[in-house]
Amino acid sequence: MPRRRRRRIQLRLNARGTRIAGIGFLLALIAISVGCVIYPQGPRANQDAFPAPLRTSTAIDRLAVMEGWVPSWSDERALVNEAADAGFHGVLLFHGSIKADGKVVLEDPKGLAVGVDTARARGLASWLTVTNHGADLSATLGRNIDAHVASLLAAWRQSGCDHLDLDYESLGLADIRNLEAAITPIAQGLPEGTKLSLTLQPADSALRPEQLPVYRRLLANPAVDCLRLMAYDYHWKGSLPGALYPMAAFERLIAAYPEYRSKLVLCLPLYGYEWPRPEDCTIPQGKSIVLRDQAGIRHRTLHWMIEDAELAAFGEGTATAVPSLRAVAERVSVMLAQGVPSVSFWHLGCGRLAKVADACRNPQKRPDEEVPYTTHPGWGAWQTTFKRRVCATYTAKAGDTLESIGKQHGVERAAMYRFNEELTNDGLAGRTVFVPR
Repeated sequence: MPRRRRRRIQLRLNARGTRIAGIGFLLALIAISVGCVIYPQGPRANQDAFPAPLRTSTAIDRLAVMEGWVPSWSDERALVNEAADAGFHGVLLFHGSIKADGKVVLEDPKGLAVGVDTARARGLASWLTVTNHGADLSATLGRNIDAHVASLLAAWRQSGCDHLDLDYESLGLADIRNLEAAITPIAQGLPEGTKLSLTLQPADSALRPEQLPVYRRLLANPAVDCLRLMAYDYHWKGSLPGALYPMAAFERLIAAYPEYRSKLVLCLPLYGYEWPRPEDCTIPQGKSIVLRDQAGIRHRTLHWMIEDAELAAFGEGTATAVPSLRAVAERVSVMLAQGVPSVSFWHLGCGRLAKVADACRNPQKRPDEEVPYTTHPGWGAWQTTFKRRVCATYTAKAGDTLESIGKQHGVERAAMYRFNEELTNDGLAGRTVFVPR
């Protein structure tokens, strides 16, 4: 993707009568010879405007890119080789960390070098992923931005990677706007042919809707090769048990980007969570379970959650969001139908990559899981049953908010949101609100 737009010569025709045809013919000849764009009428366009949107929401036959992250704590050589053997196209080396002062440092430089060399030998694209690990970036992207950009570019040059990926998490509106403004100096510091991408938490009509216009502008920006959106952690270690990324939310995310879908990458998980479930409303810390461990839970009752298009397990006082090949295949099918050509996985050490790649190449074929399962309506039905057992219910009145209801009942704001994640303060009146006891 070129980093600089070609200049466009704009010619306005204001002649009258018979002169119009002659001038028009002459200008057409000029356009053919010098490659200019002619705008017969209308005001001069904004020179800073992006090109007209590329609408690519038509169905496609196959994915163009399969890739995934290789963390600094892994065996880089083994994972890159496994990815290459499986037919992946690139690896994102998760080795760049942003410190509190905005400086970027490389984690495990020796392992990073091994990963880069192995990727180059196997013909895979290599990206240096730089992340803040969810830490506050307001100062880094604000008053420290110049120093941060210089450090970022220096770290990328030191890494030896082909391309640069910015995995900046937990950004507020001011942060994402500051990041958008930094794209130009970052891109200008990269040599020709080097790609720049961003990996961000999802923004759509329900999640971070105020940031959606910025995300769309980032997609439209010629300096941004692609935008990776994290399609996971809808529920997490410290939440109620639930789907990693419900299918309805996945489809909503794609629908938020009718333009530039050819530059959209959806990031899918190869892991899940297991939550202990006591008979009260406490939120115990869950633990991770990865796709490679799927066979270890065959003794539990497993269900395909129809509404969420994910696998889940119950038993022994636990509830588990189980990673599965079928969940990958069904999401890839939706991506292809909507014209999204690229998928990325967090992270490559979690799954058997040959089977993951096969699920991506043949999403219409139901993959063979290592565990048997039945069907269940979805996590919503399970959650409602649990909530009614451990919570009181309250019918919201006009003017109520989740915060005000929690205050009335002596319940912390965070707990109110955990048990009412599908509700917002807009239109709350008349809705049933769960109040943890």
